[in-house]
Amino acid sequence: MDTNRVILDTDVGSDVSDLAAVFLYWQCAKKGYLHPQGVLMNTGNEQGPACLALAEQYVRGQQTPIGALGTSFLNYSMHWKYTRYLLEAFPLPQPPQLLPYVPCFRKALADAPDQSVTIVCNGPLRGLAQLLRSGPDAYADVDGCRLVARKVRRLILSSGRFRLDPQPVYPRRSGWDVWSYTDTSMYIDWDVPSARIVDDEWPTPIVWVGCEVGYLHLSGRTFCEQTADDHPLRLAYRHFTKGGAHISGPQLAVLCALPAYSARILLSPPGRVLMNDEGLTEFFPYAGGRDRHVSAQTPEAVFRQIDDLLLAR
Repeated sequence: MDTNRVILDTDVGSDVSDLAAVFLYWQCAKKGYLHPQGVLMNTGNEQGPACLALAEQYVRGQQTPIGALGTSFLNYSMHWKYTRYLLEAFPLPQPPQLLPYVPCFRKALADAPDQSVTIVCNGPLRGLAQLLRSGPDAYADVDGCRLVARKVRRLILSSGRFRLDPQPVYPRRSGWDVWSYTDTSMYIDWDVPSARIVDDEWPTPIVWVGCEVGYLHLSGRTFCEQTADDHPLRLAYRHFTKGGAHISGPQLAVLCALPAYSARILLSPPGRVLMNDEGLTEFFPYAGGRDRHVSAQTPEAVFRQIDDLLLAR
């Protein structure tokens, strides 16, 4: 469906939910629910691009060039909890083709019709900040902020944290449990200055998938129980969660980009998300505001669709 153009900007490697979102993205592209306008890697994890390529190779039998940040940002072994096992078990027929992050992003936007692109960002916001601050180039004669305003319909951020009252008891899961009870979002904590730039300067509507939603609603167990034993994502879950359920924020961000599925996702009224110097986010509702955030009251049936789509033939 060419009218639903989606760019996926991700940090594959830090958490298995990010890889699940990548498989979900390519599954939905294969089903015709979205047109893949581009895939980018927003950290310097050296094993991430190959995992991105592996997901597309497995689902679609091909590889798309990947825009890579190309720095050492977050490239350390604690973010290789499943990636090295995955790449050993599923060697690629050829290495992924890597392109510079900002030019790749600008080309993907410039090639699209005006107001046609949805960006899904799972990971820190350093790359988006660089896009906003980019200058004119061979692909577009305007700066990044104007290019985004011209081409992007909306941005979906798996980021932020929004107050729940009373404080919920989060379900137990494996991996990153400490983040359930912090006051900020992990993706913002990793680079607060870049997150502030995006929050302050982004010119189009934003849907925030706060981390509290993904922590409350888990997915992945059904997929692991019902998929083929040799599925790469099942192997990744096995190494990261021992096959158990895990957080769903990144996958929910992909669902938000699908008209056929997003109607059941509950959103706040319009308003504005403000972020302070420590990365704390607070939502202020007002008519005509740029921002909305996903409600933690979104039905559990929505999250079951994640596993259903991953299992679809």
